[in-house]
Amino acid sequence: MRRRHLRLPGPIADPLVEAIGLWVHRGRRTVLRDLSVAVRPGEFIAVVGPNGAGKSTLVGALAGDLSASAGHVQLDGKPIGAWRPVELAMRRAVLPQDQQVAFPFTVSEIVSMGRTPWAGTARHEQDTSRVLDALVAMDALELADRRFPTLSGGERARVAMARALVQDAAKIRLHRRRIPAVVEADRLRSMVRAGAERRSARTGSN
Repeated sequence: MRRRHLRLPGPIADPLVEAIGLWVHRGRRTVLRDLSVAVRPGEFIAVVGPNGAGKSTLVGALAGDLSASAGHVQLDGKPIGAWRPVELAMRRAVLPQDQQVAFPFTVSEIVSMGRTPWAGTARHEQDTSRVLDALVAMDALELADRRFPTLSGGERARVAMARALVQDAAKIRLHRRRIPAVVEADRLRSMVRAGAERRSARTGSN
């Protein structure tokens, strides 16, 4: 059954995400003050600064996880709050700092969860091949039948990255301390760009 009234991604917007005059208050503290930034297709941006500088707050606001106190954030050409959660998940993936799973799911099941936004759409038919591709790309195919809680920290990071990749979002937020060390920057760029190219190629078929 196909979902009704679901706004599927179209051609990749430029910029992908943009903050304009962004302010964020946490309690009485102003964490971000009148900040503007744009992330464009193909860019890899590092947010660098001392503890408490507002790095996590910024990436959280750009991902739609935190609300702006003033100013606004646009994702894929619309205010980020205008997207329904499933529509937001089609456009951006998040790799959090901690990988906590309460139940003993297998690695294959965990990665497959990244395909959830596409359930009920034409892309749902590609779930199996996309999960396999991501596991291979992250050198995690041999872990497919392992239970996630039994994995080492490095193995969990690779699996979490595979889950983010299969989401087929144009934008991926990577937490600075959880990018797998085994993934070189050039390799990561090629994987994300390949996903963006797939999205562009399939726009006409949605």
